[in-house]
Amino acid sequence: VLGNGYTKTYRILMLKELSIKNFVLVDFQELHFERGLNVITGETGTGKSLIIDALLLLLGTRAREEAVRKNQQSALIEAAFGYDPSSPVEQWLLSQDLLGELSREVVLSREISQEGKTRSRINGRTVTLGDLRTLGGLLVDIYGQGEDENFFLPSRQLALLDTFLDQGGRAARNEYQNFHRKLTTLQKELEEMNKAYDGNIDDVRFALQEMSDLGLSPDTLLELDEAFQLAADAQGYRETLDIFLALCQGGEEGGGILHALARARQALETAPGPGPEGILTRLSGSLKTIEVELREVLCEVGKIHGKLDLNPDEFARLEKQVAETERIKRKHRIRTTGELIEFQGNLKLVLSQAEGLERQKRDIAQECRSYVRRLLDAGTRLSEARRQAASQMKAVLEDELRQLAFNRVEFEIRFTDHGKEESNFKPDGLDEVEFAVSLNPGEKPGPVRLVASGGEISRIILGLKSITLEKSGVGTMVFDEIDQGIGGQTAFWVGEKLKRLSAGHQVLCITHLPQIACYAENHIRVDKRFDREKTWAEITPLHSREERIQELTRMMGGQKRETSALQYAETLLNRAERTGNKSEWGML
Repeated sequence: VLGNGYTKTYRILMLKELSIKNFVLVDFQELHFERGLNVITGETGTGKSLIIDALLLLLGTRAREEAVRKNQQSALIEAAFGYDPSSPVEQWLLSQDLLGELSREVVLSREISQEGKTRSRINGRTVTLGDLRTLGGLLVDIYGQGEDENFFLPSRQLALLDTFLDQGGRAARNEYQNFHRKLTTLQKELEEMNKAYDGNIDDVRFALQEMSDLGLSPDTLLELDEAFQLAADAQGYRETLDIFLALCQGGEEGGGILHALARARQALETAPGPGPEGILTRLSGSLKTIEVELREVLCEVGKIHGKLDLNPDEFARLEKQVAETERIKRKHRIRTTGELIEFQGNLKLVLSQAEGLERQKRDIAQECRSYVRRLLDAGTRLSEARRQAASQMKAVLEDELRQLAFNRVEFEIRFTDHGKEESNFKPDGLDEVEFAVSLNPGEKPGPVRLVASGGEISRIILGLKSITLEKSGVGTMVFDEIDQGIGGQTAFWVGEKLKRLSAGHQVLCITHLPQIACYAENHIRVDKRFDREKTWAEITPLHSREERIQELTRMMGGQKRETSALQYAETLLNRAERTGNKSEWGML
């Protein structure tokens, strides 16, 4: 532990090893990282950032085609992380059934093919890129080059503020976010329902009502077809039945089939006996049966004959109904009565579904209104908790910034209230915040991105990272050239701050400044090598004090044997060691 006389216990959560194969300029490198401050140095353009780029790919960033080294089929990046028992890392691994064989260690790997396809694994098991990102967010916090603008986006600033929420504030935020997700889901469902019939339901209702007004039910349609066909063919039927009746009944004097049958039966009945083998009796009985059946037929024909005598008014009514039916068929491009009946049934089904949908829409709309009320309540409580957290964050950050040579700093968190309308409900709450800072006496605080220089922004970000890291639970913090725009005494302050930060967390830092590199507990140098055929990056751990002095000398622009540069490099190391011995380190 360093500085201010406080002591922290070092975490197990850290990057232990990183293996890089066939990645851009790297043939194959195995890097071992230590607890505390790990520094990566090298000349500009040697490929220092390749280590960070490889780590970013491993944690789920998008792979580029040029990631694979020339003339190689694929690149492979692997890393081993240690983690605390019962930590969020272990809990997540358990929930995904991804615990490995090694206790308190997780291995991540990602293979990238020349075609851009990737394969991701956690503890040897294939996973999605989303899984890598989720786990990576629990393991590492990376601040890379060009992130200054993104760092001060309203959403990012709000997330930083939320690390200071108390238990009640975190509960309100979780409640709000849960309600917002549910409301958004319901609103999308409602939107899809509204698109389902796209206003055509009114046409369905009109068509069904029109047919109902005309009395065109399936039963009446079938009856109408039958009645009109019968009316249309009535004359032909009457003529046929008249002939049939004349033949069967005869005229007034008889002569019809029925009369002939009666006479034939009577003739048989006058015979002296039943005849040979009773044939005359049997014939008489058969004729009597035929006569009875024929009379029944004539009775039925008489009834039908009566129905064929339609009056003109009835026939006109049938014609009108048929004309309306044909109009409906033409309107809906239907040819037959059967198709019209089927069409009518389909319309009724659509209407029934639509009415059911309308009921669902009303229920969902009512549920949405309920969630809006809940959101407003949770959002109001969250806003109050954020304002309390802002006061705490202000005090802590100002203290951190004073340690980074901002002696007269004044920090503000400004809230923008967009109102309580539903359209202003954002996924993270009702608030929008902006960080403002005054770095010089007499100046009013202004937006950080507008009033701070590049070097000042780097230090402010370092201060923000310092105060939020403990609350985030992440064990490894990576800074890619946090020293942009700073130098001189300020660089010492940044180096000391990184050293103090590494007391309880592992820190990886790419730097060009010897004032920062001298504080490293693990120093790695990157050199670019080449021959006639290829170029490659060579990554070398600097274990001895002499190697570190030589590298610090190079970083100052001195020659390896230049006495004054060598002496100053050793002075830097001595200063860093004295700073590190001010208090004891708590290690597991």
